[in-house]
Amino acid sequence: MLKKKDRVIVLVEKEKERIVPVSFELLRAGRELTHKSGEVLSACIMGEDLHDSAGELAHYADEVIMMESPLLVNFEANVWASALTSLCKATQPTTMIMAHSYDNMELAPKLAFRTESELVPDCVHLERDGEEEKNLLCTKPIYGGNAVVVVKVETRPQMVTLRAKVWHAIKRDTNKGEILSYDCSSDLLPPLTESVDLVPGESVNLDKADVVVAAGRGVKSAEAVLELEGLLSALRKHFDNVELGASRPVVDAGILPRSRQVGQTGEKIGSQLYFAVAISGAAQHVSGIVACKKVIAINKDPDAAIFDAADYGIVAPYEDVLPGLINKLEEL
Repeated sequence: MLKKKDRVIVLVEKEKERIVPVSFELLRAGRELTHKSGEVLSACIMGEDLHDSAGELAHYADEVIMMESPLLVNFEANVWASALTSLCKATQPTTMIMAHSYDNMELAPKLAFRTESELVPDCVHLERDGEEEKNLLCTKPIYGGNAVVVVKVETRPQMVTLRAKVWHAIKRDTNKGEILSYDCSSDLLPPLTESVDLVPGESVNLDKADVVVAAGRGVKSAEAVLELEGLLSALRKHFDNVELGASRPVVDAGILPRSRQVGQTGEKIGSQLYFAVAISGAAQHVSGIVACKKVIAINKDPDAAIFDAADYGIVAPYEDVLPGLINKLEEL
């Protein structure tokens, strides 16, 4: 039986045998909260055969909570929500932190409803209220990234999802936290959906990319998109994870799938580099790249709004720029 104590629980994501990198960013955010308050930082991981993963996670948290069941191996919102509801009721944590991902955009509201908690999604900063130390102040962008709002959360647990690439990954400690096991099998609800198959090429995680090269309205066909492959290939020699993205007009035209859309109605990313190729720079698109470290814009229109959001801009048709850019990257 887990003892009730002031906890900040971080939901750790796992792909096969690998802990998803964003989990270490979440743990860093959690550690910043617990550092001053004296709360316990807990890493929660779900699935089967978790002992190896838990052993590694113990170097990053005060404790690791394993929840093992065959039903928890693959994500299903109803099952996962029932498991986490059981954990929250048993431990009564102060705060629950999750990544702002497609899965968690379905999971987090279910969990908040079942625990009668307030949920603040897509946060970029967290801190404790100076007057009421255990209350949580959550900063998040609004109005397409044109403003930010600070939301005070007073319920328990405080439920938040965090934008990727905003926090640096937590450093590995030589000491290890305690590894605990929580049996939620009797509380698991049956799955409401079943994953039948994965369509090749239709699934991508832009929020985990180191570099994103995005095609805009000026890239007018699938053949034109192929011209970007040379830049993608050259960048992959220098970065581990390079992905192709798109603005909404490219997706609406059926040139690229919606899974590659960047912006307010697509993915909000925080890559090290973002190449905006022939993208005009509407506010809805820019809201999805505010967390990117460096934005490089290529557009033939010198008045394009994207240049206001860019760190570097090239005023020229992208067809004229790409060959030289690729050659320089190949020379590095």
